[in-house]
Amino acid sequence: MTGEALDFVAELRKWRGARGLSQAKLAQALKYDRSYISKVETGQEWPAVDFARRADHVLQAGGTLHHAYQHGRPTAQVSGSFDGERIFGSQDSGIAKFYSDFVDIEGDWDALFSVSSTLDLAIMYGATWRNTHRKRLRTLAERPDGRIRLVLPDPSPASPVVDLYAHMLGIESDDFRRKIGEAVSDFQTIGPRRHVEVYLTSSVFRHASYLFTHQGILALYALCGERISTPALLASEGELLSFMRTDFDQLLYRSTRLT
Repeated sequence: MTGEALDFVAELRKWRGARGLSQAKLAQALKYDRSYISKVETGQEWPAVDFARRADHVLQAGGTLHHAYQHGRPTAQVSGSFDGERIFGSQDSGIAKFYSDFVDIEGDWDALFSVSSTLDLAIMYGATWRNTHRKRLRTLAERPDGRIRLVLPDPSPASPVVDLYAHMLGIESDDFRRKIGEAVSDFQTIGPRRHVEVYLTSSVFRHASYLFTHQGILALYALCGERISTPALLASEGELLSFMRTDFDQLLYRSTRLT
């Protein structure tokens, strides 16, 4: 790590101390695990620009942290761990990994679940995925600070999306409604009801989002209606993950929570 990068680390520690925040409290405010803050402060991880912006705001550093970050950021790609600073040559993008097919994610799901206490999902119904990861979903939901928020298409007769999705998937509309109903029932029993929130929306899904505590999977949908390989992206802190969080928040605002 360069001297300029160390300056950013020092500034982060200084401002955290000045605000009287522990690593755990700062992590909570920034929606990170405490271990990630520790890695940044010890130089084991170099964060994306969104981290610096948010830390500057939370710590009320008046732009000092963001300025130190810009001067300390690496000028070349860095090889290393699962943190989204490489692949496409843009650290700001936060794209950590590209999967040519959604099924290729496999073992990375375990890594995502193991360090997360929150999960925001925007999916059509995810029958295979939720059955595969039922134990992990239950473990996450049963944590004291666990929270799962799920947004599904509205299956009501008045919903404009049911016929559209049924056509895309090559199934009958009633079959699609049944799959949504099964997903609702499954998630409502997957953990304590106070930790699992289910919402319905009439917004059109153009992709699926799996937003964990500080990383996310964005899975693409095929527009052709055929069963072809569909790519997915792993997003760490950066522009893509910021988009996914904002998109989900707006989707939640437009959705109706089931009681």
